[in-house]
Amino acid sequence: MKNIYKFLGIIAIVAIIGFSMTSCASINKLPIYLMQEDYFNSSVSVVKKGQATGKVWLFIFGKEYFPSAAKVASDNGIRKIASVEYNVRPGILCIWMDYTTIVSGE
Repeated sequence: MKNIYKFLGIIAIVAIIGFSMTSCASINKLPIYLMQEDYFNSSVSVVKKGQATGKVWLFIFGKEYFPSAAKVASDNGIRKIASVEYNVRPGILCIWMDYTTIVSGE
């Protein structure tokens, strides 16, 4: 019976440590809340469209969250930006997240 209580105690300690470490992973969610609107300029016509995706694993490993609109525009030959959209797509069990920036313009 003592071994069962010892085992349950170890499981409880591991669970407490695991739950306390999940708060560190929430740093990554800040851009999602800040980018609630799409940006649109009605004086520029939409001729070209480009997108770039940044992939982040386990909320900490990855190159970038949202690729910058300026970089996406320059990579796709867009000189005047008409609109910028931000999309977030979670992977299976949120193991990875795809952060996509879509830029359209001329």
